[in-house]
Amino acid sequence: MSAPLLSDERQARVLLAVVDQGSITGAAALLGMAQPSLSQAVRAMEAAAGCALFERTPRGTAPTAAGRSLVEPAQRLLRDLDAARRAVSDVVALRSGTLDVVAHAAVASHPLAGAVGLFRAAHPGVLVRVRDARDDAQLVADLVRGRAEVAVVQLPLPCDLPAEALGEQEVWAVLPPGSGGAGEPLARADVARLPLVALQNGASARAALRAELAETGLPRASVVTPQPATVLPLVLAGAGAALVDRRHAQRAAALGGVVRPLDPPLLLPFGAVRAPGAVSSAAEALVAALREVCGRSGRP
Repeated sequence: MSAPLLSDERQARVLLAVVDQGSITGAAALLGMAQPSLSQAVRAMEAAAGCALFERTPRGTAPTAAGRSLVEPAQRLLRDLDAARRAVSDVVALRSGTLDVVAHAAVASHPLAGAVGLFRAAHPGVLVRVRDARDDAQLVADLVRGRAEVAVVQLPLPCDLPAEALGEQEVWAVLPPGSGGAGEPLARADVARLPLVALQNGASARAALRAELAETGLPRASVVTPQPATVLPLVLAGAGAALVDRRHAQRAAALGGVVRPLDPPLLLPFGAVRAPGAVSSAAEALVAALREVCGRSGRP
């Protein structure tokens, strides 16, 4: 018997209605179909099967052995379709599903972490998968190819995708323990003389810093690392200085690092970038949570 017989929901419902009602007339009434249309559907199924699926009896219309063999597959098809519809409904209603997010390391702890916390509190059935951006080209490719729906990034991102600005991060200098001038403003001209622990990736932040510091001079790299988590340990070990957002600077100060604001202050914008086309309800809810976190906390 041909499998495509039950690839059609309508055929499955017709088969089960005739079996349940025991007549073409009763099945047509149950399904709200005209009797000729239902009879035509039965004939089409029998033509595809190459045998009769029903036979006339004194009591009405009964399934043949071939017809009975299709009852369980038809029931299973309808159950699977109902389950698929419920799954889609749950995703739309944010009761289940998966949301893929890609982020620059500098904005992963704020505002993304707080936003994911708010999102998960409101939608505990949705799995959120966050991954670091290897570089901006890969991040944009993830959005364009559908591997992520939302990117939380430092702006501007080198692409044509629309970005929603969420706030600014103030950049501070972190120097090794024992360095002088703790808490005192550091002139931008002095930043150029710092041996820098720099991230190998993070093109957007690097481009923004270069643009801001171009007039006063760019610091030279003393260590380059692909791992954001190693920057502060390297600074605390004396390998060089780092330019980080104020939250990371405060964390470094608690661990013994010397932190200094820049003079004049250096502010880098950040925001959310959506994948092209329509994104899911989960993606929109996360962006709303990002707005809430940034609006609640003010400038980070």
